[in-house]
Amino acid sequence: MIFEFQRAIWYNTIAEKIPHTETDPVAYIKSSIPESVYLSDVDSTEVVKIIKSLKNASAGSDGVHAKIVKESYALYIEPLVHILNLSIRQGFFPNSMKIAKVVPLYKSGDAIKLSNYRPVSILPLFSKILERLMYNRLMSFIDKHKLLYKYQFGFRKNHSANMALILLVDKIASAIEKGEVVLGIFLDFQKAFDTVNHNILLQKLNKYGIRRTAHLWLKDYLNQRQQYVSFVNTESDKTMIRCGVPQGSILGPLLFLLYINDLVNTSQTLMPILFADDTNIFLSGKSLQDMINTMNNELEKIVEWLKANKLSLNVKKTHYMVFRSQRCHNLNANSSLTINGVVIENVEHTKF
Repeated sequence: MIFEFQRAIWYNTIAEKIPHTETDPVAYIKSSIPESVYLSDVDSTEVVKIIKSLKNASAGSDGVHAKIVKESYALYIEPLVHILNLSIRQGFFPNSMKIAKVVPLYKSGDAIKLSNYRPVSILPLFSKILERLMYNRLMSFIDKHKLLYKYQFGFRKNHSANMALILLVDKIASAIEKGEVVLGIFLDFQKAFDTVNHNILLQKLNKYGIRRTAHLWLKDYLNQRQQYVSFVNTESDKTMIRCGVPQGSILGPLLFLLYINDLVNTSQTLMPILFADDTNIFLSGKSLQDMINTMNNELEKIVEWLKANKLSLNVKKTHYMVFRSQRCHNLNANSSLTINGVVIENVEHTKF
């Protein structure tokens, strides 16, 4: 039961601490996409391809295993395609597919301590098929209009963590060759996936061109979702999920990327490198003091964006590094980097 209420507790606790702002969260999106996404019909070839690609994972609340579906899909492929087309054409997502089975996965340490378990959400198998169909259509539209920030490396094809690392190393090396130093801040979001505001997300999707039936479908997809905990042949009661993108889903990561996509528009000075909710911002220059002053001003803009989007930082886990040549000695600064009056820690190493 504790796992079941954890997301609600996170959201309520974090949301209560976020100061109110009159800033419109959608205002950060520079321009609206005039074209609306087109949802093409589903055919059996596409569905069969998705079925064959399913992983043989644990069954969700429906009790259906991928292995069984792979072996028997020929018996019901026509009615299945008909149902999937009805969903996409009419803009609804079946309630039976919105139920997540949460399984506590043991990590390490004392098996009696709850903190040594990670909650894993398992969704019904047929929901994964329907989600993949919608994902393919949305991703085609997103790629066509180049909606995602170019240096967002999370959950994207041809955008690996290695590419992000190469980009950062090149940025640092180029600055050092010019006799500059690089100031990098590694921001730590608080439960960002679990605290996404659905109303704000839907407003952003509309501005990005995800409108009409696609918008209705996604609104229904997010609405009335439930979860329950399954542990040692015991199941808890179901409870509603009122915020966040669905854990264990195919669409959840993509929706999150669209939600935070406009964060980079808060500053024309910084260079953000993102990997999903791992947000890292960089600034280069000759004078560390000038860079700290500039960075503090830009951080205020980021904090305002966070307020507007009802997200929060864990300032205690946020830190910064200074990258420089060994020949560079002009690193004196009379002030510190701060967020909401809290001094950010300067570290010698970090996990990127």
